[in-house]
Amino acid sequence: MDNGKMMMLAGNIYEFFKSKQREILREYIDPPPLYEKSPGNYVGAVDEVMQEWFMDFLPRLVPCDVISEEINHPWHTRPDRFWVIDPLDGTHNHSAKMFFGHQLALIEDGVLAFSAIYLPLEEQATWDGFFFAAKCEGAWQHVPQGLRLLCASRQKNLKKAHLLLEGPSRGLRKQEFPNRVALEAERNHNGLSYAYSATRLAMGGLRPLGVDALIGYKGCPWDTLPGILLFEEAGGFMVTGWDGSPWSLENCGNLIFAATEQLLCQILALNMD
Repeated sequence: MDNGKMMMLAGNIYEFFKSKQREILREYIDPPPLYEKSPGNYVGAVDEVMQEWFMDFLPRLVPCDVISEEINHPWHTRPDRFWVIDPLDGTHNHSAKMFFGHQLALIEDGVLAFSAIYLPLEEQATWDGFFFAAKCEGAWQHVPQGLRLLCASRQKNLKKAHLLLEGPSRGLRKQEFPNRVALEAERNHNGLSYAYSATRLAMGGLRPLGVDALIGYKGCPWDTLPGILLFEEAGGFMVTGWDGSPWSLENCGNLIFAATEQLLCQILALNMD
């Protein structure tokens, strides 16, 4: 994807989100009740409305299928070109008035070609809540002055690192590996959202106490793929499985996002003991 196409997609998607901002915030201020779709999997009206909007808008932008958790489409039979969407990442956080976002990615011939993340509360407060990336074209944040090129952290020492943990909280607390890493890191947080966490990673090098690494547990493609591209295009060293294997469309559940090679080696060593 060339720079011109990236900017066209990003501009159209940003305007789409801005056109829906008032409705998104209305649901945020007075959230409707959630219902449990499956054990531990909660869905609300915002998820359903955003899904309808995405299903109408994205195929008109790039004509192809749309896949998400709410769409009955087997992941292993996905087409060569498709959108993957998370209509509302952080449903629990949305209902609790915390961190949530909307995210999407475009896959073409098995390649993660484009992704975007929108954080409505940041956009409302500081006009800088839209992030996007394209393969080989960098990662960007829409700010009041224009566009800012994102840069991942250069932290090399786990003992000085800021670590984020993402995944089902009950299961995550029982996993030895991420807990060992959390104990080694200087700072750690969990329970945000993949959308929010990915943006903190991608701008880790732009902040004095930026985020340096993330460990994800049982993420779904719509959780992790948008953030993978944003992080890689921001110069993050690598995203791997917990065993160090390369991420792929089939291997994007239990992941390590490490800003530098040294950090990745230190994290992986804690899973080899």
